[in-house]
Amino acid sequence: STWRQAQGPTIAFVVLDADGVVVPYTRVAKAARQESIILRVGCMCNPGACQRFLGIDDSQLRENYAAGKVCSDDNDTVDGRPTGAIRISFGRMSTWSDARRWLRFLKG
Repeated sequence: STWRQAQGPTIAFVVLDADGVVVPYTRVAKAARQESIILRVGCMCNPGACQRFLGIDDSQLRENYAAGKVCSDDNDTVDGRPTGAIRISFGRMSTWSDARRWLRFLKG
């Protein structure tokens, strides 16, 4: 199947700065709130999928928990590695204008 057949209106990703360093998802969420952009961050109550998406192996997961990582916290990086992602969703009422606004924000 092509990505268009498999991809729904939800996109999960990690933001990197110009040097390739992970931008903490809490920083992106705070900036988005200031622009009235709604998104979710973290593991979205699905730690297994988050672990797979981020390529976190079981030993890294244990290290994250040993470093204090728990669900719904603001501990968004451990040793420079992301512990969650940013998720945006487009629905029936979303417009191209919404998508362009998001892209302007992300470039911003």
